[in-house]
Amino acid sequence: MSRIITSSGQGDETYYPPALFYIPPVPTDCEAMEEVHMVLFPVFEDLLSKTNLEPHDIDILIVNCSGYCPAPSLSSIIINKYNMKEDTKSYTLTGMGCSASAIAIDMAKNILNTRRNSNAVVLSTEILSTGWYEGKQKEKLIINCMFRMGSAAVLLSNKKGARKNSKYKLLYSLRTQTASDDKAYYSAMREEDSDGFTGVTVKKESLQAFAETVRSHRKPMLRKVGKELKLGEENMESSMMTLHRFGNQSSSSLWYVLAYMEAKENVNKGDKVWQLGLGSGYKCISVNILPEEVSLPGRSLFTFQI
Repeated sequence: MSRIITSSGQGDETYYPPALFYIPPVPTDCEAMEEVHMVLFPVFEDLLSKTNLEPHDIDILIVNCSGYCPAPSLSSIIINKYNMKEDTKSYTLTGMGCSASAIAIDMAKNILNTRRNSNAVVLSTEILSTGWYEGKQKEKLIINCMFRMGSAAVLLSNKKGARKNSKYKLLYSLRTQTASDDKAYYSAMREEDSDGFTGVTVKKESLQAFAETVRSHRKPMLRKVGKELKLGEENMESSMMTLHRFGNQSSSSLWYVLAYMEAKENVNKGDKVWQLGLGSGYKCISVNILPEEVSLPGRSLFTFQI
């Protein structure tokens, strides 16, 4: 594990939840719920504050988290906490891997196409407190090193006045998945080991890009994708620096990378931004967005106009 962490490209300032600082870790449901409150409530409140919206203004809520699926659902927890209206359309996506946030954007877009004059919020995170593997099987220990805490909140709207305040216009999205291929399907599988400990097995027989992730985590994968897409070091800077500073937050990493680009003033009106989400299973989704205005200092809000 120490070799994987050292070569992962993730810096010393990345974050683990409190449950994983105990020796041994305490991956309990109670700790996981505390982490939910810690990562989802602040980003949702921050989004509402920056968009001058109230919880009752949200018509559609999509929450994605791959490894933690409580009852009531994560979307129900948000609705209960903020006393949202009864006709809010809520969805919780689980088990969708690192591409889940981009998948949720595609889902929100499709729902908004059938509902006029609506606001949709996507909340993306990965809860780590219950994902810790306590056994000794090497294929499952990889996951203990992969992810860090993080979350993101995104507002999409098709309201008439949304364009005035939107930072981006969502042009199109495209989804591809290869779950019909057994090698892709079994690339990452949650199961028990011979001692009864539950963990995610990462198979070496998976796709080449994912195999590189197994050997030394996400840094080689980023370089592999950059090489295949013929991207230079300047194009890869935002992904590499985000990985080093904040680590791999699974699905919400997309928005950390975009925020880094905004902070460096690398996104300007008239540019086209291509977001590529890759997830186990194996899934890939492309999201193409067009900046509507230049990012303002101190304003980190992700608002789309459909």
